[in-house]
Amino acid sequence: MNIIKKVTVKHVLTESLREKMLADFGKQKKKLQTEIEQLRFQLQKYKKSNGQSNQQAVDRLGQEAKKREDKNDKLDKQITRLQDLGLGTEISFGQVDQVKDVQVGDAWIGGSREEIIVKDQRVIEIRAVEAEDTNGMV
Repeated sequence: MNIIKKVTVKHVLTESLREKMLADFGKQKKKLQTEIEQLRFQLQKYKKSNGQSNQQAVDRLGQEAKKREDKNDKLDKQITRLQDLGLGTEISFGQVDQVKDVQVGDAWIGGSREEIIVKDQRVIEIRAVEAEDTNGMV
């Protein structure tokens, strides 16, 4: 029987990874800035014309601009944290699914999880990590 198990993927921070991530953050910030400017332009356009339906559009555009400003602020914080991290720090990049074959008589693998460690786009380690008891029983 095959089961699907989640595996955490972590990247070791190198200078090249930091540069790539900073460039990606920069692209995201530039895109957000463009969207914010477009929304502000549309907002000014709707504010000049009167009408009930225009007020709803003004409110919606204001909310959308605020969402993007919040994302921009979050990106600024991520950039600062990334710049403060030391080389060699492991950064979590999410999870992938692993298909595991389980047969009658096998040792149960439910209490452990695995992590894949990547450095410079190469897997350098696969480690088993004991998971904490999350079911609240004992």
